[in-house]
Amino acid sequence: MVTKLQSNILEKQIIDNADFIQLMQISNSTAKNWRKKGIIAYAQIENKIYYKIEDIQAMIEKHYKSFL
Repeated sequence: MVTKLQSNILEKQIIDNADFIQLMQISNSTAKNWRKKGIIAYAQIENKIYYKIEDIQAMIEKHYKSFL
């Protein structure tokens, strides 16, 4: 039960654009292109960009390519 609660809490967390860029090891322009192309969901409040952790996980799973 504790593990389930912890995973639900983590899935609802958000990070800002600077943390997203650092996490994915990409440039600011790459993040902007991903947003423009609809590759990653985001929220913008004034000039600040936010991403849900669950959306980042979904993006990675969607674009995952197995070696098999």
